[in-house]
Parts: sequence; C-alpha cells; structure tokens
Amino acid sequence: MALKAKNEATVPPKAEAKAKALKAKKAVLKGIHSHKKKKVHTSPTFHHPKTLRLRQQPKYPRKSTPRRNKLDHYAIIKPWPEDALELVAVKFLETLELTEVERREVVPVCKHFHTSIMDLSDRFLSELERHNYVTATSYLELIGSFRQLLTKKRQAIMEAKQRYVNGLDKLAFAESQVGEMKMELIQLQPKLEEAKIENAQMMQVIEIESAQVEAKRKFVKLDEEIASGKAEEAQALKNECESDLAEAIPALEAALSALDTLKATDITIVKSMKNPPSGVKLVMAAICVMKDIKPEKILDPAGTGGKVVAPKKARLAQAQKSLAETMELLNEKRAELAEVEHHLENLQKTFLEKTEEKAALEDQVELCAKKLQRASQLIGGLGGEKSRWAQAADDLQITYENLTGDVLVSAGVIAYLGAFTSGFRHTCTKDWSMLCKEKKIPCSEEFSLSKTLGDPVKIRAWNIAGLPTDTFSIDNGVIVDNSRRWPLMIDPQGQANKWIKNSEKENQLSVIKLSDSDYMRTLENCIQFGTPLLLENVGEELDPSLEPLLLRQTFKQGGIDCIRLGEVIIEYSFDFKFYITTKLRNPHYMPELATKVSLLNFMITPEGLEDQLLGIVVAKERPELEEERNALILQSAANKKQLKDIETKILETLSSSEGNILEDESAIQVLDSAKIMSNEITKKQQVKIEIF
Repeated sequence: MALKAKNEATVPPKAEAKAKALKAKKAVLKGIHSHKKKKVHTSPTFHHPKTLRLRQQPKYPRKSTPRRNKLDHYAIIKPWPEDALELVAVKFLETLELTEVERREVVPVCKHFHTSIMDLSDRFLSELERHNYVTATSYLELIGSFRQLLTKKRQAIMEAKQRYVNGLDKLAFAESQVGEMKMELIQLQPKLEEAKIENAQMMQVIEIESAQVEAKRKFVKLDEEIASGKAEEAQALKNECESDLAEAIPALEAALSALDTLKATDITIVKSMKNPPSGVKLVMAAICVMKDIKPEKILDPAGTGGKVVAPKKARLAQAQKSLAETMELLNEKRAELAEVEHHLENLQKTFLEKTEEKAALEDQVELCAKKLQRASQLIGGLGGEKSRWAQAADDLQITYENLTGDVLVSAGVIAYLGAFTSGFRHTCTKDWSMLCKEKKIPCSEEFSLSKTLGDPVKIRAWNIAGLPTDTFSIDNGVIVDNSRRWPLMIDPQGQANKWIKNSEKENQLSVIKLSDSDYMRTLENCIQFGTPLLLENVGEELDPSLEPLLLRQTFKQGGIDCIRLGEVIIEYSFDFKFYITTKLRNPHYMPELATKVSLLNFMITPEGLEDQLLGIVVAKERPELEEERNALILQSAANKKQLKDIETKILETLSSSEGNILEDESAIQVLDSAKIMSNEITKKQQVKIEIF
C-alpha cells in the first residue's frame, strides 16, 4: 500500500486533469449524467517502448512507464449505469428501421449482452485464467456493428431475393407466352397464305397491264413522230410565206416615207382627180387601211399574189389543219396513255403495299416462331432451376425476416466474444439466441455466425488458404471479415498467420515485426498504396505511433484522406488492410488496447486438430492420395465458385433484360451458353464428389 500511495502521489497534475476532461467529454457526448466516481489514474492506450521494470510483486507483475502508477495497466473502469446503456442504444438505433416489438426489445437485449459478458469474463478468468475486459467501447461496438450489419445484410439479401424473383417472373412469362404464341402462329398462317395468293394474282394483272401500256406507249410515240413531221412541214410553209411577204416590206416602208411629204393641198388635188395615177391609188389604199376603211378589192390584173402567195397560204392552212387534227388525236391518245399509266401506277402502289403487308406477316410469323423457340429454349434450359430458385427466394425471405435477431447476436459475437474459446462462445450465443426468441425478436432456430454473415464461396477459399474447417475457426474468419476494428489474433499454432499469408498473397501482402528496422517505412508504404499488412509476433504492448491507425483517425488534407503516424502525415488508402498476430498462448491485453482491436482467439480446437492430424497421417502413409485430395478440394472450390458466378450472371441477365426477354436474342444466347457451361461443371463436380 505504501508503494501505491507513493506512486499516486507522483501522478502529474496534467495527467489527472486530462483524465477528468476525458470523463466530462464522454458524459456530454453520450448524454449521460456524470456520477461521482472513485479517482482513478488511467494510462494512455499504448506505452512507450522504453519502460522500467519495477520489483515483481504478485499483485502487480507488470511493466510501468516512467512517472506512472503500476495500476496503469489495471485501469479501473466503472461500468455504465443501466440508464446510460439504454440512452446510448436508443440514440444510435433511432434511425434504424425496426418494428415496434423489435425497437422495444432490442435495447434491453443489448444491455443484457453487455452485462452477461461481465459474468462470462469472470468465469473465463476463474476457469482458464484468461483475461477479458468489458468496456463501454465494446458496447458501442455492439450497437454500431448491429446497425451497420443489419442495414448491409438487409440490402444484400433483398437484392439476392429480387434477382431470383425476377428470374422466376421471366420464366413464368415465357411459359405463359408459349400458348399465346402457338395460337398466334395458327392465326397468322392463313393470313400469310392469303396475302401470298393476292400478291401473285395482282402480279399477273400488273404484268398484263404493263404489256398493254407498253404497246400503247409505242403507238403514241409513233403518232408523236407523225405529228412532229407535220408540224415541221407546216412550219416550213409558214416560213416560206413569211419570206415572200417579207419582199413587200421595203416598198411598204418607202410608201410610208412618202406619206411624210404630203400636204393638205395635195389631198385636195387628189380629190379632184377623176383617174388618179397608180402611185396615188396605192397611197390612198394604204391610208384606207390605216383608217380602217374597208377597201373594195378587185383582182390584180397582173395576178402575182394569186399565182405565188395564195397557193402557199392555202397549203399552209391545209398543213395547219392537218397538224391540228393530228395533235388532237395525239392528245387523246396521250390522255388514254396517262390514264392507263395512272391505273398501272395505282396497281403497283397497291402491290407494293400488299407486298409490305406480306413481308410484315412473314416477319411476324418468323419472330413468333423464334420467340416460341426461345421460350422453349429458355424453359428447357432454366426450367429445372424454377423450383430451386423459388425455394431460394423463400429461404432468403425467411432469412430476411430473421435478420434482426441473427444480426444482433452476430454483432454481439463480434463485439464481445472474439477472445473466448469455443465452448464459452457456443454457450453464450446459445443463451443470447434463446433470449431473442423469448423477447419475440425474429431469429433462426439454430444460430450460425457463418450462415448469417459468411459467404460460402469465400469461406471455401479461406479453407484452401489454410483456415481450419471447424466452426470455431470459420467464425473467427467471419469476425475478421466483418469487424469494424483491425484484428489482433492470438495464434500460438500459427494458423491465423498461415491463413492470412496465403489468402492475401496475391494482393502483395507485406509481413513485418516490431523489431524490424524498416517496419515503419513498410507500414507507411502499405497505407499509402492500399496493400495488406501483417504485423506478426507482437507482445502485450504495441508501438504508440500505431494508435491513430488502430482508431482509423483519418482526416482530409487538401482534399486527400490522410493519417498521422507519429510526426509524419501520410496519404491513407481505404484499400489498406491491417492484421496483427501474436504467438503468446495467454496474453494479457489491457482494456486500453483490447478495445481498439478485434481480439480473436485462434488457438486450435479439437476438431481442427483432428482434421490436421488426419491430413498429416494421410500425407505420410499415402502421399499420392493426399495430393489427389488436395487437388480435388481446389477443383471443387473452383467449380462451386464458377457455378455461383454463372448463376449470378444468369440472374443478372434476366433482371437487366428490358421488356420481353423472348425478343432479346443476345440475352437468350448468353443464358443458353451459361446453362450449358453450368451443366458441364455440375457433371464434373458430381464425378469428383463420387471419387472423393
């Protein structure tokens, strides 16, 4: 006690003030009224590597950092009161979609999980001398994991179910279309035959009328040639007459010029003439013409106009008359030809329309036949999946309805049970599952962490990578895969080490120890480039510079996600994965560290040991058999993964096909080829199972 008092007296005031501020901050953030507590000097989460070894005493056999109390590693953590646990759960779950019964009962169940683990930890310590600390951080991890996993699983299961439902709907639609398409084909065939007959008959009529039109077109062309000849003849006569008449033009122009010289007295003189000269007569005749005075015509004694021009005019008139008659007849024939051509054009237009109708009917019949074939192909290929898909959809619906309880227990396992051995874990989950049933929270009859949160294909890959096949080890893998904290695995037999190295080998895994000179540089590179990192063979304490990494204290700097490691700020990739293992069989991790990691007990179980020993014996006695067995396991896992991928591809193709899938030939081909491949793989798988 003297030593304790001495050390308490040396606690720096700054550390005490920091502890008080931390308590006040928690009270404000969580809405919890602070209670008077016993003064406790807590330590930081991690301890500086440079430590002092104090005198070993039975009660305090641990290290202590300079200027700190031996009780640092045994920080007394006062449990939250019941109302605080309830307030926190209600606050965190208020946005989660739950029924009234679930919302009313989930919070008390969470509180029970938390308090029951305290009793289980006491029994764990008394029976196996193993420490496990239950802190408020564990409770927050329970609530956070439950909320996150429930939302994630609900979405995943509903999407998976919807894919099956969509696939079933497409199959049901295809089945319903078979009868309709057969009836449609029966109705379309007579229409198509009738259209073919009509087209053939119309084609004959068009051929006959086309020949008639062509003959009439030839006659009209001949008449046009005759009319053209007559028109040329008439035009020649007209030109000749005009040429003869043109010879009188100069005399006329001279007479008109002479008229300009006439005076009024000249008119008087002309009037007094009883027999005027010929020139005067000519001029006066011209004046009469100009004054519209009708002359009295008498025959020219010389007869020049009657002998030369008159016959030509008569021939011109006759030619023009013949041309007019010919043109009239030609126009009549042209009109008849136009009428026949118009009729033929209408026939051809009607024929074209009928041909298009026939082609449309042929396309419709062809499409209907193809759709019928595709429907038969789809039903024949995937019809066997109908019952399995329906069962899978029903199972997923049941899983969805039981998610609240199953995920709640799973979150409890992740938050509290990682450090416990198989027996303790099984007993606790069984009690929790029974409690959920009593509280009317939907859950499965038999709880299974791997069935609730695990992926069969992924688990098979883990087993191939070295993870033992017993339930306890698989559950550990599921916890690693779903925990929000980085795993710290108690691994005295090296099982976790082997599994991590094999499963992350293709992802450029880096392996380091705290004693490595370049471990910090390797750590920084992995964080920056998003590659996995295994920190192996750790003791009971970690480098304090790892604290921001374990707490995932990332922040934005210049729009880039960053994290601080010691005094260095580096870019943080969210693809980064961090694994920690220890070979210590019974390490004692303080709550300050245990609450920041997912502490997992990877000690080998009797079932896992039996499986490993069997493999060793077979490999020793019958190495070829063990080699064949391993090859079959690998091939079987690959086949199962491929079958799952093919099923996913089939369901996604069915879901993504818009409208009538029977009209989507490419989708049908994809489905058909996928199903053929699936059948081949299934046959291979059955053969391998029989051999195995």
